[in-house]
Amino acid sequence: DRRRPDSDSGGFQFLGEAQLIKTMTFLSEGKSQTGVFFTQGNGELSIDDKNPGSVAGIGTLYDETAKGNFKLDKITFDRNTKKIPQEADVLVMARPKFDPPPQAIDALRNYLRGTDGKKGHLLLLLDVEVEQLAGKKQVIPMPNLKVLLREFQVDVADDQIYNPLNERKPSIMTIMASDKSNNPIAKAFLKGRSATLFLFDGIRTVKPLARVPNAPPNPISAEEILLTDPRIPVWAETDMGANPQEIIAELRKDEKKAQQKLQGGQLPVAVAVMEKGAADPLAQIPGHEGMAPTEDKPRMVVFGDASWASNEGINGRFSESSLSLFNT
Repeated sequence: DRRRPDSDSGGFQFLGEAQLIKTMTFLSEGKSQTGVFFTQGNGELSIDDKNPGSVAGIGTLYDETAKGNFKLDKITFDRNTKKIPQEADVLVMARPKFDPPPQAIDALRNYLRGTDGKKGHLLLLLDVEVEQLAGKKQVIPMPNLKVLLREFQVDVADDQIYNPLNERKPSIMTIMASDKSNNPIAKAFLKGRSATLFLFDGIRTVKPLARVPNAPPNPISAEEILLTDPRIPVWAETDMGANPQEIIAELRKDEKKAQQKLQGGQLPVAVAVMEKGAADPLAQIPGHEGMAPTEDKPRMVVFGDASWASNEGINGRFSESSLSLFNT
């Protein structure tokens, strides 16, 4: 009440104008809603968890995405999954703790390759999930998912990247876009000499699959888009039972050992997979050899961390960059 500023009667905030303009622009461009489906059923981050500080929920990101022109839904990803819905333009799998069953992986493969119709897109956020097996800690194996990723030229390591400069919590560090990448995602976060920083916690190495010499041309290619911060010396630990704080203490005592242990360069933590555009048929006609092929199409993006997309990550001090990364 403007006449009574001390009143506790509350007030109103008009949201209709922004929504109306957004919808009019959307319709004038002749676009349809993009279907974004979140998988559930394999220990993924819960879309129903709205706790702002939760590391197990993705409800904040889900609600933020709902503000755009997207049709959001969820799909239970299990042995009864025979087909990904046609309405799903993008499938988001955020931090699966368990390997999806073969039936679900087959459905995902058909979805990505367009066997059942249009070709879909996958946004996969992995984490370092550890289990105790035969008295030894190891990264939970995901053979079904890894086979699919290798088909799309993505290699996910069973390791964890550590930051020796943060002895209290060596699993956390800043990440940045690769300045050598031509991918639009990486380029979006590199402006001049400055680069957007992201905060990741509990990261595994994700890189393009090594090329096989003399292999036939492959329309599918993977490219590094995010790397560890070059200012931070890191190492990738494969022994899940090792104590990183103890290792850091040893490295500080032995400079030679530290030089051997710490990575000399940046480690890749996210890759983008593209499918080469089809050649223009006119290029086969003499005199038309220069006809350009269609543009390369994105198929998937794979991250070696999911913490940045959790409620805690979206609501934390790197919230703006985290949300921009997901939207991009």
